[in-house]
Amino acid sequence: MKVTYLNRRMAEMFGYGIEEMTGRHISEFYNQEGWEQVRQRLDFCRQGVSEQFDVCTRRKDGAELWTLVNVTPILNAGNEFGGLLGMSTDITKRKRAEIMLQEHGELLRHLSARLAEVEESERKRLAAELHDLVGQNLTALGINLNIMRDTLPQETFPNVQARLLDSVALMDETIVSIRNVITDLRPSTLDDFGLAATLYWYGELVAKRTGIIVTMHIQEDFPRLPAHIEVTLFRIFQEALVNVQKHARATEVTVTLRIKEQNVRLRIQDNGAGFDTADIENSQERKGWG
Repeated sequence: MKVTYLNRRMAEMFGYGIEEMTGRHISEFYNQEGWEQVRQRLDFCRQGVSEQFDVCTRRKDGAELWTLVNVTPILNAGNEFGGLLGMSTDITKRKRAEIMLQEHGELLRHLSARLAEVEESERKRLAAELHDLVGQNLTALGINLNIMRDTLPQETFPNVQARLLDSVALMDETIVSIRNVITDLRPSTLDDFGLAATLYWYGELVAKRTGIIVTMHIQEDFPRLPAHIEVTLFRIFQEALVNVQKHARATEVTVTLRIKEQNVRLRIQDNGAGFDTADIENSQERKGWG
């Protein structure tokens, strides 16, 4: 494994003269991790197998040099391993760009998770404020209107009675609307009873609102999951049912929730119109991020 021949370009890539590299063991041009990777590849080469791989090498000045290496075993007349012919291509710029993209991807994933966390926290806060402030005030106002309706004689002020009855009905509708908004923002069942119970409850709610038949198949004794996973799965479920209502023209939805070891599977199917993915991909018009 000592260098017996190299060309000028190889020496330039590593920052050496040809004479400096000739006769040296190839392990001297790798850090520990890179050399371990090369040693594993050499085991295959000794069996007569050609290899191609990326590896981080080390220049004379200590700088890292990423190379794409193609190695071919050299076999003697007895078909025994005698050495290697190696071709190295400098891919340092490409590799650094890949590493940068990977780091940016990790950052984006972190920011996305943080954004979802902040959004969920804000939903929870708004739901609590709507319940504690607006909801209580509307309930108190509704009680006052009902007391006024029961106190005033029916034959007195017929115009006022009509307006009062209309106000009571409007108040009841508003309270229902506020409750629906609170439910959509952050269902309390998610914190209190977990994902399975919340899916059952929300499925029934959607069925009552829309008339769509929602059938649930949830594994018995489905366990509680970490809060952020339960929230994520519920939001996926919630958004899927919204899309069913808005776009699918479906009459039935089937929801399946299963867990096996460390994997959770949530499946939402409907009997709606569907769409052709090829039409979406070929369309010049972008309508959304869904």
